[in-house]
Formats: sequence, C-alpha cells, structure tokens
Amino acid sequence: MAIQNRLLDIRLELRYKTQQEFADFLEIDRWLYNRYEKNRVQPSGENLLQICLKTGKRIEEVIYKVPEK
Repeated sequence: MAIQNRLLDIRLELRYKTQQEFADFLEIDRWLYNRYEKNRVQPSGENLLQICLKTGKRIEEVIYKVPEK
C-alpha cells in the first residue's frame, strides 16, 4: 500500500507561492517540506497533525492511499 499526499494542491489553494512561505507557515523546515510535497517521504504523525490543524484540513484531505496495481 502506498500513501501519497496533496500538499502541493493545498499550498496552491491557500495561495502560498513558495515552498519556503508554506513551510514557515507550517513551522517545518523547507527541505523537509519539499520532500513531503514531492511525495518522497510522508509526514510523521506529529507533522501530519500540525499540517491539519494549521490548514484546517482533515487527514483524508491531506493524505490518501494509492490503489495497488
């Protein structure tokens, strides 16, 4: 089972132009946020909760399961 996230869509929806601006808003390192946004790694439970609280999104709106082929 693969997990993906919608952080790029959320960042653009909230009108943050750069990853740095959004990472600062989320209070996480830009380098780590970049890895999240490119789906190289997924947020830890703590960071996922922080993202949800800061953006007003539910967990299901931030991450989703990719169907297996």
